[in-house]
Amino acid sequence: MLAVAGWVLALFVALFAPLSIWPVVLINCASALLLLVAGLQSAWWVADWRAQAMEQPAAEVPLEDPGRYARLMQRFGTQSGTPVLWLGGWALLALISIVEFWNLGLPAAPVGQSASIGAALALALAFGLLVFERRLAQETVAQWPEAGQLAQLSRVAIVCLVVSAICLLFAGAESIWPLRLAVLIGLLPALVSLEFVLRAVLSLFSPRQPRLEPRLMAHSFIAGLLRWPPQPLLAL
Repeated sequence: MLAVAGWVLALFVALFAPLSIWPVVLINCASALLLLVAGLQSAWWVADWRAQAMEQPAAEVPLEDPGRYARLMQRFGTQSGTPVLWLGGWALLALISIVEFWNLGLPAAPVGQSASIGAALALALAFGLLVFERRLAQETVAQWPEAGQLAQLSRVAIVCLVVSAICLLFAGAESIWPLRLAVLIGLLPALVSLEFVLRAVLSLFSPRQPRLEPRLMAHSFIAGLLRWPPQPLLAL
């Protein structure tokens, strides 16, 4: 809901103040949150498959011969899978949104008291995501295998929110660097969304095995680099 609300609010603000810092900040944070939602949805699909696999298989009931269109859609769903389509759709929406709002030529302008309120809300949301990320990081592989990868996606949203809050606090009529930084931080969710789109496209060419546990598609190499101390080799 927060991701959708931020995305809609960014479109609304862009109609009246397209050259202000607000549309860029809102769309970058909304895109980062949208990627986290896509990751959670992808993890839910894997967990649901795992739960169904633990149940006893039901008796197969013979069905009538489906039509040509039904067989085509069934074949497409077997090869790609609904989770892949959802992940690719969310990632493509986030990528297009960031590209459309990308503007390194934004002029400096006063933002008023609303910037402090927006920065406070962004920091509060970042703190909530930090608690969520710490909870995921404490999960073991046996308890929840996808928790570590979801924690990495949470860090993407946290970084975007914190940097955006800093840009709002220091934005002013004579400050240019907060505007540039607010736009450049969009590279982080843009690269993650591009990675998800590529993963979704490549998965279309690999047949899906119904009897094998599916992998979490929302696994990001870029998000895996967000760790301290930096250990880039661990993300490979």
